[in-house]
Formats: sequence, C-alpha cells, structure tokens
Amino acid sequence: MKDLEKLWHAQNLLTEYTKLEEKEKRESNFDSLKEEKNALETRMKAYKEKKQHHNALDKDLKAKEMDYKEISDKLADHKKELYDGENNNPKELQNIEQQIDSTKQELDNNEERVLKLTEEQEILSDNLTKKKKELQEGRTSYEKQVKQYLKRKAKTKRKLVGLMKEYQRLIDEVDPDLVKRYERKKRSLGNTAVAIVQEQTCSGCRVDISPVVLKEIRHQELAYCENCGRLLFFKD
Repeated sequence: MKDLEKLWHAQNLLTEYTKLEEKEKRESNFDSLKEEKNALETRMKAYKEKKQHHNALDKDLKAKEMDYKEISDKLADHKKELYDGENNNPKELQNIEQQIDSTKQELDNNEERVLKLTEEQEILSDNLTKKKKELQEGRTSYEKQVKQYLKRKAKTKRKLVGLMKEYQRLIDEVDPDLVKRYERKKRSLGNTAVAIVQEQTCSGCRVDISPVVLKEIRHQELAYCENCGRLLFFKD
C-alpha cells in the first residue's frame, strides 16, 4: 500500500526532525555564551574603573608637578632674597633661612609624592595595556563564537523547516482517513506507528507476524501487528 509507505517515510522524517531538535538543544552553547558575555562585561567594568583611577592619578600627578615648580620657584626666591645682599637684618635673614629649610622640606615631600605617583601610574598603565589586550582578545573570541552559534542555528533551522515541509507534503498525499488512523496510533505508539514487514516479523516490535495478517498485507488490506498494533506494509 503506497500510502502506508509514504506514512512510513513521513514518520522517518519526523524522527529525524525530533532528533535534530534534541541535538540542537543538547549541543547549544547559548548558556556558556551568556556566561562569557557576563564575564566580559564584568572585566570591562573593572577595566573602566582602573582607567578612571589612572586618569585620576594622571590629574593628581600633573597637579603635584605644578606644585613642585611653584615650590622650586619659591625656594629660588628665598635664596635670592638671602644672598642678594640687600637685606642685612640678622633677624630677617634668620627668618629667610628658616623659610628656605621649610621650603626644601616641602619640596622633598612633594618630590617623593611625585615619584610615588609616577611609579604607581607606570604600573597601572602597564596593567591597563595588558587588560585592554585581554579584553580585545576575549571580545574577538566571543564575537567569533556568537557568529558560529548563529550560523549553526540558522543552518539547523533551515534543515528543520525542510524536513517539516517534506513531512507535510507526504502527509497531504495520503488518504485523510488513513492519516487519522495513523495519528491515533501515533498518540499511543509514539513516532513509530507504521512498521515494515521484515522476514515475516514486525520491524517495530520484532515479533513474528501471523500468516493471516501476512495474507491481508499481501492483498493490500489494512493490517495491524497483533502484538504491538502498528500499521504494517511490505516495503518495495
């Protein structure tokens, strides 16, 4: 019976469709991509925070360098006032010397701060360069995986659409009454409601088929496996 053979091919297509869907769900790396995206966003946030700290250091360093120049100029003015010979007042000269000592100490403190800031900025700058490279590599890897995921998903979708289209084409070519019988059997037997006769046994349950049923099948009559209830036919 040609209609049963079409149903048999249709159910094979449906089985392939189901397996492909399950494979797509099983092998889908959507969750891992989502985790990688979250990790990238976390790393990007940390990078931006370090960058902001670096900018703050840069601003602080420039301010300290300006302070250093101002203090240096102030020290030069004090020394000029001390040694230009215009002031002969011992008390005032002593006061100027104290100002020079105080300014020198201020200059040393400022210089030490500038050196520390410079060192901290250089270390942070090297770290930022390394982190930026890692972020770029991570983003490139993520984008590549997303592209592959979308490409594979689109390919699978096209194949699923093709399988369902072919399945529906075969179903539409089968007698509607037989399709109804098939659908009823499918509800109880799953996607193997039609079986072929293989060496006088049912391909669905592997049980021998009685001579009476075999005769019905040979006479193109609608026959069922007496053991499992599947629709039976001889495949050409």
